[in-house]
Amino acid sequence: MSKILLILVALIAATLITFADGSFTFPVTGNTVNVRTGPSTSFPVIGVVHKGDIISVVCQSLGENVYGDPYWNKLDNDGFITDYYVKTGYPSGRDPNIPLCDYYTKA
Repeated sequence: MSKILLILVALIAATLITFADGSFTFPVTGNTVNVRTGPSTSFPVIGVVHKGDIISVVCQSLGENVYGDPYWNKLDNDGFITDYYVKTGYPSGRDPNIPLCDYYTKA
């Protein structure tokens, strides 16, 4: 019984740590991926990330559909990267643990 309680406490603590700064970290899977000012390839490029880079995602927004994935990840620097090139662990692109936002949301 105490082992189960210890595991439960550890899981709760891990969740609090994950959400403490309001961001989630994931690896980039695309070779060179543009970071844009909004959730579409029509927005200006403000930077690039590379395969294996770890990005901090604060929320997910619907945007331009990229290869069947309509979600874009808003980064902690206010840039956006298509979810198609990020390994969130959810094939649909929508990670239910990450808050939803829109282009106008300031995180």
